[in-house]
Amino acid sequence: MFNFFGQGEVTPQDVEKSIKELPLPEKIKAVAIYKRYKEIRKIEDEMREAIRAVEKKYLKLDAPVLENISKLVSGAKAIEESELTNLDKYLNEE
Repeated sequence: MFNFFGQGEVTPQDVEKSIKELPLPEKIKAVAIYKRYKEIRKIEDEMREAIRAVEKKYLKLDAPVLENISKLVSGAKAIEESELTNLDKYLNEE
């Protein structure tokens, strides 16, 4: 299923059936357009898969950092000296 030019979810069979019902001059154009549309759809599907793979990679990289933050917030982990670099930047002169 795919969204064919904003017409909502349509199956390839629906599109092919509609093309078959067109008069010959429009049918010729429709076949050519549909072929190009399928090419675009294939490229977009590949792009979406590549994006999912990159997102998955970076979510794995984020997981330990987010876990560390969660433990710091809940108090389950003590704050380490290395986590306090630049602390003086945030201290007020009191």
